[in-house]
Amino acid sequence: MDKGELRGLAQKRLGKLSRDDFDKASRLLSKNITDYIKSLNFVGPVIGGYSPLRGELEWFHSELDGIELAIPKVLGSDRMEFRKVTKADLEGGFCGLKLEALQSYGESVTPDLLLIPGLAFTQEGVRLGRGGGFYDRYLEAFKGIKVGVAHSVQLFESIPADAHDITVDAVITESSIYKR
Repeated sequence: MDKGELRGLAQKRLGKLSRDDFDKASRLLSKNITDYIKSLNFVGPVIGGYSPLRGELEWFHSELDGIELAIPKVLGSDRMEFRKVTKADLEGGFCGLKLEALQSYGESVTPDLLLIPGLAFTQEGVRLGRGGGFYDRYLEAFKGIKVGVAHSVQLFESIPADAHDITVDAVITESSIYKR
């Protein structure tokens, strides 16, 4: 199966989930993310997250005390950087992000740990994104911990990968944490 077919299959699987399924999975995913971060014994890290698009789980329901949050801001047609936000910025609004936050991102930061959305993942950390390449380009120079975030229906046995595709260090779903 090629990447285009796999993207279509992943979107079809996600389309079968109800809003209640997404809400429940988001809460469980948030707990798993918090547990994973605590297991790393981070002190005051910057977590790079994302503002969920349609079909992406919300990752910010659990308490993340002492952790600074950042989300990507697209700069031009081929790159992005991460800007500070608050948890309140992430709750509600367009695509899960309040419009005010979209207008006034905070200062640019480099995350210590990056939560990375995708359409499909393997348990071994191979990721299939939406096809724009923003994360692959950002991850080329990223030195922190890379964590794929997905619903369990987005896990596949294998995903075709190109030389520029970056593998993540862990994949977290609502039901499991897969570490490489």
